[in-house]
Amino acid sequence: MGTKVYILITGTRDDRRTSAVFTTREKAEAALRFGDKGSEVEEFELDAPLPSAPAGHSLWHVQEYFGHRAMRMDAFGWEDPIGQVVCEDGCYEVNVWARDEDHALHAGQELFGQFTGRSGGAVQR
Repeated sequence: MGTKVYILITGTRDDRRTSAVFTTREKAEAALRFGDKGSEVEEFELDAPLPSAPAGHSLWHVQEYFGHRAMRMDAFGWEDPIGQVVCEDGCYEVNVWARDEDHALHAGQELFGQFTGRSGGAVQR
């Protein structure tokens, strides 16, 4: 297990920023009174382990609803299943490991095709 740091986060919900970093929670909590009304302390591990993904891949969220789109996601602390298609209100969604957006779109469409019984193929953009 690595060393932890405690970060004083300040600002509004839409404009969060790091104000200071501390080596103990006690020091960070003592600094809360110097921040603004929304200040809080967040704990982070230094040199956190990297998510286990195929080499060169990032986590992507792919949606199929009136077309396709893919968004790169934060994979740290991710617990949702990778590669499991979910359909809600006619919108298909899946999380995949991919090299880039095009790779994510292709992987997502293939999984959507398997889920719905349609054949895979080129992504329509």
